[in-house]
Amino acid sequence: MKSKPVALKRISLEIFSIVFAVLLALMLDAWRERIKVEQKVQHALEDIASEIKTFTGMNESIEFNTVQMDSLEAMIKRHRAGKEVQFSSGVARPEVRSLAWETSRTSGIAADFERQIFVDITEIYVEFDRLEKILAYNREFGLKSDPSMPAVDRAIHRYRQLNGMVFRSQELQARANEFLEKYKDADFTKHLR
Repeated sequence: MKSKPVALKRISLEIFSIVFAVLLALMLDAWRERIKVEQKVQHALEDIASEIKTFTGMNESIEFNTVQMDSLEAMIKRHRAGKEVQFSSGVARPEVRSLAWETSRTSGIAADFERQIFVDITEIYVEFDRLEKILAYNREFGLKSDPSMPAVDRAIHRYRQLNGMVFRSQELQARANEFLEKYKDADFTKHLR
């Protein structure tokens, strides 16, 4: 009779040991996966922060486009006053890209960002997309505009495009600066200092 309780205790202990070992292995595996995801998130946020940092350096294109816009405005006023004007202008396209953000979104890693960080980043890239649309429209206008369009109408159109570019560039720059100021003490912005 004594052998049955000992066997039951032994079997129970073995079952408990096996269940404990399996659960421990699953917990360790989940912990390792969480660490990997956290590392991917950290790396993605660092890349995005570097990309956002480039948005703060658009002063030259903003200044150039502002000068071009003011020059076009003066030419349009001179034309309307009946003076002979040779319309000319250039456009500085800011060198901005969204590669880090696009990669994070398409790979799904952005879904693991903290909610507020995700919202703040999204707001910046909404401004980025608005600027991109104006730049694309400007390129298309330059390539596909009617050659018989009067020069003054073309200048007015270009003036409006420049005005939109300057405004959107300033908005993107401001949002980027706000983001970097807000997260200046975060781990993912330490490499920017």
